Amino acid sequence: MSSGFTASVASRSYTGLQPASQNKGYGDKEKEPAMKLVTAIIQPFMIDRLARALFKAPISGYTVTESQGSAKPDMSNPQYLVPRSKVEIVIREEHVEQLINIILQAVGTHQDGDGLLFVSNIDQVVDIASGKRGADALKISQEQ
Repeated sequence: MSSGFTASVASRSYTGLQPASQNKGYGDKEKEPAMKLVTAIIQPFMIDRLARALFKAPISGYTVTESQGSAKPDMSNPQYLVPRSKVEIVIREEHVEQLINIILQAVGTHQDGDGLLFVSNIDQVVDIASGKRGADALKISQEQ
């Protein structure tokens, strides 16, 4: 008898599920555009050059963090960590390739040590002051 009960509970628990693509998030009136985080690890002296180039990008702002790093630590040299700047930009998914091209053109020298770009998913963006979410939180219009 307990096996029949378990089977009916299991079948009920799965019948109400929707595929992930159809799930709506909290408060969604309509599907929000997907957002991405583009992180550029670049040489610090390229920040001004990148900042000028980002005026062409469909972004509302960016964050720069000074850091240190190394791809392959050279144990024979105690100064193996080198200065780097981490630039983080949240952007709508359809503009990611445009942003990548702007960054590559601005800071690329085609030499080792130019840096790296990472693209990550952003699940949610919330403006702390206003409580706005998604593209509204970034002050990015839907048409941009």
